[in-house]
Amino acid sequence: MLDDPIVGKTRVARLFRVLDEVFDEIRFVDEFAAGERAALVFAARIDAQPVEGVDLIAFDASGHIATFRVMVRPLAGMQALAAAVGPRLGEILE
Repeated sequence: MLDDPIVGKTRVARLFRVLDEVFDEIRFVDEFAAGERAALVFAARIDAQPVEGVDLIAFDASGHIATFRVMVRPLAGMQALAAAVGPRLGEILE
């Protein structure tokens, strides 16, 4: 969907507002943590399409989030996510 990461509190907040509207029935089903890294495993729906994903989070020395990467499967779920979020990238990146 994007070649470059979304950077900055304002843009990330906009992205999460859009994702909150896009994902239905989101539930976190597992979590892992090791040092300054954590992973949150989730399941959700985008319209009728089931989606599974993992949030990979790295923290900086002060405990703030340094990076937040999301991986989604299956391919049909990723396509549904791209179709739902893609048209709204302009409002996210303003």
